[in-house]
Amino acid sequence: MAGENHYATASRRKILEILKESKDKTVTAAQIGEKLRQMDSEVNITTIYRYLDRLEKDGEGLNLTWEVRNGIVTHTKGT
Repeated sequence: MAGENHYATASRRKILEILKESKDKTVTAAQIGEKLRQMDSEVNITTIYRYLDRLEKDGEGLNLTWEVRNGIVTHTKGT
């Protein structure tokens, strides 16, 4: 939808925050999940992979590792 903010949920904002804090180093989806748990935010690993995939497709300049790309394929099959 026009004007829709794809990054509006609290979980997505937290994932973006983690990515911004980690911009100079590689971070895995599992590490993002652990940081979210430390922030008292439980997010399913599949949700993290879906969001990383969406960010990359939206042109957010993510340089995803093979591990993350493989996780996206593995965790989002059939969705």
